[in-house]
Amino acid sequence: MPMTETRDELLGNRETLAERIADHLAADIISQNIRPGEQLVETELATRLKTSRAPIRDAFHLLELKGFVEVIPRKGAFVRKFTAKEIDDVYQVRAALEDLVCQLAIPQLSAENLQRLEAALSEMKEALYLQDVKSYFQGNLLFHQVFLDAANNEVLKEVYSRLGRPLTGLRMMSLSMSNSLAESFLEHTKILKAVKKKDVVLARKLFEAHTLRALEKLRSLVSGEEPGR
Repeated sequence: MPMTETRDELLGNRETLAERIADHLAADIISQNIRPGEQLVETELATRLKTSRAPIRDAFHLLELKGFVEVIPRKGAFVRKFTAKEIDDVYQVRAALEDLVCQLAIPQLSAENLQRLEAALSEMKEALYLQDVKSYFQGNLLFHQVFLDAANNEVLKEVYSRLGRPLTGLRMMSLSMSNSLAESFLEHTKILKAVKKKDVVLARKLFEAHTLRALEKLRSLVSGEEPGR
């Protein structure tokens, strides 16, 4: 397994050991150094990091919550595979929810909301320049969170968040694909421009296009081909 950090190096961060192990495994999964379906061997990682198996198990749990791995009782942890049908099902519902979020949120956006959107977009721009997928993804989450907060519907927020959680790993992998960060940043820039004009119709169209492109990227990951080929 490509992860080479020592236990001491991992503990040199304020995050817990389990979080650091999870982060490094996630990075290897995103870069596809660890492939879908591959098993993560608890004893092997514990030996390599000179730690007990408890933080390894905790790391697997964190990765499972984000959809990176699947823990199968009595068999172990495996890098999760998704089918095209699973992805299509999620994004069919996600697209409908995003449209509802857009309709509810845009008329309610305050000056503070717009500042938060600008800040998130600025974070994404810096991450794009650095080609830092993890930081870009965090900025992307913050951007969409502004709309969820402005929509002021707790049920909608919970359903939307729960729906996207299992695909976190796959979505981060898709951002590592050719031109994905640049395409995503351009889409978010256009959305913000429409939002500033309070143009709900245009913003809904842009959100829909953004979701469809993301879906295409995810489908291509499952098929093993770049989009458009």
